[in-house]
Amino acid sequence: MTMQEMIAKIGSGQKTCKDLTWDESKQAVRALIEGRATPAQIGAFLLAMRLKMESVTELAAFTSAAREYAAPVPVPQGLALVDLPVYGGKQDTFHASIGAAVVAAAGGAAILMHGHDIIPNRPGPAGVLTKLGIATELAPKQAADELASKGFAYLDVALYHPSVAKFLDLRLELGVRN
Repeated sequence: MTMQEMIAKIGSGQKTCKDLTWDESKQAVRALIEGRATPAQIGAFLLAMRLKMESVTELAAFTSAAREYAAPVPVPQGLALVDLPVYGGKQDTFHASIGAAVVAAAGGAAILMHGHDIIPNRPGPAGVLTKLGIATELAPKQAADELASKGFAYLDVALYHPSVAKFLDLRLELGVRN
């Protein structure tokens, strides 16, 4: 399926739009990451998906496909890891997930948080964690070491997975979350 066909499927209007299948969702992410979509197609796809709202299948497939392009985090064997994404771009509330994650790690949980500071003049997850004295510019191996020793690590997607971060940065240009 071409990008045009996928955009038409998800962006044909509130009554006629349809969810992408698992394979179509992975195909879309691969096209975005590999540069096989034009800037107009990228914007159209992200906005159409935002308006339609992602299905569980689409989100899982997007995540699966994006992980194909990221370096693995060598998490120690047997570590029961909580994978905590923080990409919401908080504007009017505090970062409750950060406090909860730090407390959970202090209680013995292993928390791998990942996110991206997006909104100018607003403290994002990395900014908050830096103020708390927690390292935020870690490579995957360093993050695994932090998990093993402290039970908590943060990966900035701009450093860890820049091919995905560029789409998050489009929030500012598009004016809506994506």
